[in-house]
Amino acid sequence: MSVLQDACPPTPFSALSALYLNDTHHHLTDDFATFSPRPLGVASLAQVHAATLPSGRRVAVKIQHPQVARYSAIDIVTTQFIFATIGYWFPEINLGWLAEEMEISLPQELDFEREMENAEITRGHFEKVAGSVLRIPEMIWAKKRILVMECIDPILPHPPKSLYPAPIAFLVAVRWLFGVC
Repeated sequence: MSVLQDACPPTPFSALSALYLNDTHHHLTDDFATFSPRPLGVASLAQVHAATLPSGRRVAVKIQHPQVARYSAIDIVTTQFIFATIGYWFPEINLGWLAEEMEISLPQELDFEREMENAEITRGHFEKVAGSVLRIPEMIWAKKRILVMECIDPILPHPPKSLYPAPIAFLVAVRWLFGVC
């Protein structure tokens, strides 16, 4: 299950370019004026790259790691087996529901077309909330493993940790999270 854990290494740019070509039948250079080979962020399912459309618009391009779908299917079966084994030896611990939920939700997490639809619906709901500060990027287009969205600058609730020595950063985080002085 190491593929779905935190602190994942980035997928090599050549592998992402191949995935993009396979899924869109275009080269990255066909669709983007610029495309940074260095990811802005890497997570367990995908990584995000800064790019520019031919119109000059800045976008963020989320591309799924090529092997995630294959490994996630293995992870689902492994989880079901582990939870069934736990349930066999410890009947009072029922984790079968969690394996069932994972079997339903993980494939949905891997579908970026669905993510685009959900983001648009969520954005529509929050646009109706007076005073909402939540900013959901505009979704531009999606394929199952690729999502192109408006690139927005993050709004940080406090200065980045890197501006503080470690002990002070911890105190700032505690104060921000819990309102503790």
